[in-house]
Amino acid sequence: MDIGDGLLPATSAKAAGNFKLAETLYKRVLAVTPNDPRALHYLGVLYAQTGRLLEAERLITQSLQTDTNNAEALLNRGVIRLNLRKLNEGISDLEKSVKLNNDLTLAWLKLGEAYVQRGLLPKAEKCFSLALMQEPNNAYALEARAEIHFKAGNKIALAEDLRQATNEKHNELVTRFISRLIDANDLETASIILEKCAEEFKKTPDYYWLYSVLNFKKERYLGCVKSIRELMKQRQPDAIVLSTLGVALNRIGRHRESEHAFSLAMSITPNDPDIAYNRAFNLRSEEHTSELQSRQYLVCRLLLEK
Repeated sequence: MDIGDGLLPATSAKAAGNFKLAETLYKRVLAVTPNDPRALHYLGVLYAQTGRLLEAERLITQSLQTDTNNAEALLNRGVIRLNLRKLNEGISDLEKSVKLNNDLTLAWLKLGEAYVQRGLLPKAEKCFSLALMQEPNNAYALEARAEIHFKAGNKIALAEDLRQATNEKHNELVTRFISRLIDANDLETASIILEKCAEEFKKTPDYYWLYSVLNFKKERYLGCVKSIRELMKQRQPDAIVLSTLGVALNRIGRHRESEHAFSLAMSITPNDPDIAYNRAFNLRSEEHTSELQSRQYLVCRLLLEK
């Protein structure tokens, strides 16, 4: 029996999602040649994918006794061992794997993860960088490296990570990290990074939202209003955007425009007490005197008292 002929139907069955048939076909090969390294390896991978990790580890270990320099087998056993919480053994397998074949992006990613668990952040950073050399568009590697730079306070490196992320169209990643900087009140770094990412990121509504939040936090309310107006050219604003616009307009004395923004916000989320409070404050600050405006103010107050 030709072993290659036996493996092809098994791998085809596995690719089609028929794991039971694939297992039967791999075992048929192993019944003829019990130490065939490919069949052992592939069956081990199949077991790993179906949660049978200890059996998977045993089979791939057996395959490596014959095919000792199989980088992919070492990668797969390393991942299995990490999942079994055998951190040291997993790292050892992954280090051997990348020495044998440094083009295995997944091996660099998993080794980087393992180094992070061990607290070896410089080594982890190098792994994620090597993965990105092979796959510049790899969102996981970009985020993992940016996380290391964020926690280390390496603002220059973080800015470069996020600039690369915008070039690769991973704008949601940029939004998350800049939002975290704003939440931490590191407005200067957030502003610098936002400008570094502006060339590509400026084409998205998230850029203008982040810019409006920065302007608001810096009490540059006119700048906040302008940023939100730009955002509204690109997408429909939600209640948070409209409420922020309402507050900013109130702060620069444009109360009627502020009332309109709050009205739109409350049409989206009519029971939001924060929006109701800000709207009531705006109505009061303008010192409305008409009966209709007085009723609006009372409705806002009643909503707050619910």
